[in-house]
Amino acid sequence: WRARRGAICGRVEIGQCQDVYLSPKHLFTANFVGQSNMFQSQKITRESGVVKANTAIGEIAIMVDDKRVSAEGFVMIRPEHVRLFQPKEALSSYNQNVFHGTIASETFTGKLTEYSVQVGDRTIEVQMPVRIGYGRGVEVCIHLPPNHCILLPHPVPEGL
Repeated sequence: WRARRGAICGRVEIGQCQDVYLSPKHLFTANFVGQSNMFQSQKITRESGVVKANTAIGEIAIMVDDKRVSAEGFVMIRPEHVRLFQPKEALSSYNQNVFHGTIASETFTGKLTEYSVQVGDRTIEVQMPVRIGYGRGVEVCIHLPPNHCILLPHPVPEGL
């Protein structure tokens, strides 16, 4: 996507391409522009600049600036922002947004290795620089950095 500014037709979201990709304001945009991991959140609580969303994989902490946070919505994180660790390494380094999983698939793409990690009944997509040692069936932990998690509202039906 080579442009200085971008607009997503049908859903008004105008801005620098990097901003639209990294911080979409709408679910449609997040899905339209690039790959993303989405988690529906059923309940959201706020604690001093951090929102905690209950999702199918557990509680996810999200750093937020916006005071207008809805009670439900979606948590989005791009695959390149998800961190993948051996269980001991992750548990000693992070105290939130750490989830245990198993490598379901591994695809070498040259520049990156793409992993599908099974966490409960959800598959989380992860993109990392080439790294040896994470084959299919390996138990791992993923970390979703709160500053890379985006809270998106439920879409508003057309015409409202």
